Amino acid sequence: MLQLQNLEEKAESKAQNSDPGLTLQDLMKGRFQGPAKPTGRLHDHANGFAGLSSAPSRHDDGVWKQAGMDAFKKFAQNEKLRLRAAQEARRSNARHEKNIKLNDLKQFAKDLTLKTRVPDDIIPILAKDHEKQLEIKRKAEENYRLAERKMKDGQDVGA
Repeated sequence: MLQLQNLEEKAESKAQNSDPGLTLQDLMKGRFQGPAKPTGRLHDHANGFAGLSSAPSRHDDGVWKQAGMDAFKKFAQNEKLRLRAAQEARRSNARHEKNIKLNDLKQFAKDLTLKTRVPDDIIPILAKDHEKQLEIKRKAEENYRLAERKMKDGQDVGA
């Protein structure tokens, strides 16, 4: 409520020189530079000038306040929607990046071949099941022998 009063006071102090052709669309879009209270002449694009009374009535003041409050409510609702959409976009982007990284790690783990034997103290960390431990040890041994053979063949060709 205090903020609304501050906004009204600022609008009144800013605009002592008003434009009598102020439209409701200008007010709602925040492009007015006139006083917060109507001057009695409200321009209606469809019908020309409407409300040509010389003094603003109490009813006109209420209409302006209501229009301002409606515009603010619409603005607040649009901002909430914009923020929600931005948050959802960030979440979606983060989820997508996380999936890309996870797939890269899975591919790396699939393609990884060690050229050395796996130490016995690391095998229980890699797998809890005894059969899987034996399989890891067997694959590491095969990879080691294959790498050793390739290295031996490469040295013989170079000599």
